[in-house]
Amino acid sequence: MFKLPDHVAEKYASARTDEAMKRATFANLSDADLAASAQFWMQHCSRPKRFPAGEPVYDSTFWHVIVPEMLRRLRAHALTVKDHD
Repeated sequence: MFKLPDHVAEKYASARTDEAMKRATFANLSDADLAASAQFWMQHCSRPKRFPAGEPVYDSTFWHVIVPEMLRRLRAHALTVKDHD
């Protein structure tokens, strides 16, 4: 098996630890806080440009159509659950 140089292995291990911590943080958020966090993080990400209709561009549909709809539903669900508590 290929052995990574120590500095590369340390960087990779650090990245895995950081990812695990983020997964734990987001997994424990309420629906409302998860939707707010997703929107915050999206605002700081590079977004693909909007492509003309008919062009099969997955990134554009994901960022501009699917994710906003998921966030809308998550927020609505969070409000419904909060109202029943």
